[in-house]
Formats: sequence, C-alpha cells, structure tokens
Amino acid sequence: MDCSLITHNALMAVYGRIPGLPVDRADVRRLRLAVAGQLFARAFGDDAALDDFLEDQDQHERSNVINRHLVEATGIGPTLFTITSLSHPELAIGVETSLLDFDKAHFQEIEELVAKAEKRELRPYQESLYKLWTRSVIDGELLYGFLSAAGPFLWTALEDALFEWVDATFEPYRRSGNTQEAIASDIKRQIEAPEPHEKLRNDAYASGSSLINTMLNEEGLDRIFAEDGPWVSRKIEADGHETREQIVFSNASALELVRLGSFHADVASLPDGTASFEARMSSLVEEFLTRLKELAPAPKVSADG
Repeated sequence: MDCSLITHNALMAVYGRIPGLPVDRADVRRLRLAVAGQLFARAFGDDAALDDFLEDQDQHERSNVINRHLVEATGIGPTLFTITSLSHPELAIGVETSLLDFDKAHFQEIEELVAKAEKRELRPYQESLYKLWTRSVIDGELLYGFLSAAGPFLWTALEDALFEWVDATFEPYRRSGNTQEAIASDIKRQIEAPEPHEKLRNDAYASGSSLINTMLNEEGLDRIFAEDGPWVSRKIEADGHETREQIVFSNASALELVRLGSFHADVASLPDGTASFEARMSSLVEEFLTRLKELAPAPKVSADG
C-alpha cells in the first residue's frame, strides 16, 4: 500500500527521506508526533502536548486518524498489520515471523526475569499470548485488535467471573474520600484492620484466587485446549468510536500457522472454533462459580433485612 501524502511528509520530517518500511519501533513515537503535526498543522513537542490537544470531544476521531496514517509506516503485509503492545520482546519482526515466534520470544523474556527473581529453573514454553494490541487496515478502515491464546484467555475469564460474583454478593468497600491520599489510607486500613464485611470480601477474593490456581495450575484445566487442532475464534465489534477484532487462537499449533506478513489471510484459513470455544468457556466458568460458592458462601440476610 502506498503512503498517503500526510505519512510521506511525516516520514520526511523525521528522517529527511523515505526510509525502508516498516520503521523501527524506536522511531514510532517521533513519527506519531510528526503525523499529528501534518494532520493538524501545528507542532507537538512531546507526547504530553499531543495528548492535551486530543483531550476534547474529537479525541477518538483524531486519534483514529493519526493511527490510520501511522500504520502506513509501521504495518506489515497487505493489511498493514502492526503490533502496538507496550510489552514487546526484542525480536526482529518480518513478514515470515509467526505469532508463535513472537509469543515464544515474549514468554522467554518474562520467564527469565521471573525465574531469576524466584531463583528457580526456567519453565518450558506455554502459550502466554493475551490481549496483544494490534492495528490493521481492512477495506480502508482502521481496525484495532486484541489477540489471545485460549489458555491465558480462560485464566482471565475466571478472574473476571470472580470479581463480578464478589461485587454482586458482598457489601462494597467503604470509601472515605476520592483523593489519592484518602484512597491510599482506605486500602491500608482494609489490609491492616478490615471491618467484618470487608474481611468477608477479602476472604472471598482469596478463596477465588486459590481456586483459580487449583483448577488451572494443579488440575491443569488451562491445558484443555492443548490437544486441540488449530482453530480460531474471531469477533468484530464497533462502539461508534472504533472498530475492534477480538481473536482467540486454540494453542501453539494455531499460532504457528499465522504469519505477521499475511496475518488476516492466515487467520481466515483456520477453522472457526467460536461455538465450541464459547461453550467450553461457559462450562468452565459455571464450574468455577459452583465451587467458589461452596468455599465462600454468600453472607446470610437476617429476617428483618
């Protein structure tokens, strides 16, 4: 895809020439400021200046326009696929780089840091891809993406179910104010000297977290997708501000088949496992909640309410 005049001029402003694309990740922040400068005919000295400019009723529209031009310089392949997550392994990315290559590199970096801190041996690779932020352009429209592997997606789904159940079941924490100092004071008190209803809530969170660890780490339910063949679940949604795709991959066998340079074509070639995936997720969340209610029963309501 050819660069627009806006992107062309922004590249010239940053490099004094048109460099080989995609540009280095280290240059993206400067290029974003240059794109915004070309779009809005004003200079932005740093990210804070641009963010201040964007904070009004046109924030989403203006950010989308900037990002739409930016992917012309950062994207790979026909849909200008761009990984935008802040957590990004030191990996030379090319058109043949697979999602598995990326996830293994990311896992290795994090695992080495954690293993060193915990003074233990490195664990073997396990899918860690969760809500990887991306941008693409399909039929001229900017598309934001969130990519996950099924195992990590399940872990977060159980955590979300825990938080929702506790919020619906137990009396909320009491706040003494909205300032940072007041919030910090409340948190300190809730930890050191919780009121009875707060202790019930804390205990429910602890029981739920322990149960998640039991189900996934000890019982290995996060590996129920490991023996699946490659499949993908892809959903598109729009909220009036932006269009997003949420994509979940079965396991490493699916990640290996998706290359960054042909991302959407490769995703489209995988079997659609959406219905089965959603049914299995629903069953596991239901099992979790059933077991959680036995560990942390809801407080009894007195006869007079």
